Amino acid sequence: MKTKEKILIWMSIILVILIFLAYFFMRYTVQIETLSSLSVLTTKQKELENKLVILNQQKSQLNTELTNLNKQKTQSENELNSVNQQRSNFARYSFNRLNNQSIQQIQNLNVASVQIPKRINEIKTNIDKKNIEIKNKNIEIDKTTKEIDYLKKITTQPFDVIINDITNYPNGFIKPKQDSFVMNYIMTGMPDIIPEPSKLDIGNGQTISISNDTKANTILVISPDNDSSFPRLFTINIKYSGDKAVWGLYTADTNRDFMPNYEYSNQIIESTEFPSKFLHDKTTYKISDKNIKIANVNLGNKIMSVLTTGDAVDKDYKTYAKVEMDMKGMKIEFLNENDTVSGIIIILSPKTKTNPNE
Repeated sequence: MKTKEKILIWMSIILVILIFLAYFFMRYTVQIETLSSLSVLTTKQKELENKLVILNQQKSQLNTELTNLNKQKTQSENELNSVNQQRSNFARYSFNRLNNQSIQQIQNLNVASVQIPKRINEIKTNIDKKNIEIKNKNIEIDKTTKEIDYLKKITTQPFDVIINDITNYPNGFIKPKQDSFVMNYIMTGMPDIIPEPSKLDIGNGQTISISNDTKANTILVISPDNDSSFPRLFTINIKYSGDKAVWGLYTADTNRDFMPNYEYSNQIIESTEFPSKFLHDKTTYKISDKNIKIANVNLGNKIMSVLTTGDAVDKDYKTYAKVEMDMKGMKIEFLNENDTVSGIIIILSPKTKTNPNE
């Protein structure tokens, strides 16, 4: 065998090895990203479990205080009965048959008969307040317990996300440089559980792990970074890249309190109309200076809300974009050549059950 042929064979073997190494490196990177996403949830779970311990301690303390207040109330009521009994006994005697000591006792009893009821009323007021505190503490304990249960069931799923500029620029026109974009998510009903936002560059695909559960919806948010803007024409592709589970991307009627109003479907929403047209749960978002913020991402004041397939329209029913979905992902294609949006919200439904016992 000639030397050149040997070199070509060895180069081919090395190339195959490099391809395998690259593949395993990519798989390893995805696993690390998934573990990183899971670590956020694990940390939050520990925080909530510590919070639950403190809440139960506070509730126990409140119950002890309530028990003491009820004892004080019983003692005061017994004291008042004793005072009234003594006053009744003295009432049987003629006033001129009483000595100075007895008269002083009567005066003290009369004072006590006024002061003790006041004290009892104060204790009753404190008992009512303590019962309200215990009730509120029970509500907080219940909410925290449910959040912990959610977190124990959540898994993360890998998605390949890419944003492309599809503007048809004239020949010789220098394509404008776009800044990066930020993407993040929150689980419905758990607005406090917020991972670190991911950064995306135009034209560069990135695998992002997103938390998912069969009982909770997920809100994805995407916005230009550093106050830049989306291209006037662009596409967003989100494809599920996992091996086993498949995530349903259509809107599901689960957790109704945390879903958008269905009547508005895919639509361009401005900040002034956002509270009436988007989520029922007001803790999920904040509006400041006409800018909408969700999951630590500033979405600006003109949002495209994506819930299902079909067109996204503005208030004048002009089509801005079309949305295509299947069980493996979705594609959003922006069609408006004259205008753009400051942010995008995508509602992902719970993971599709592949196992009836899941």
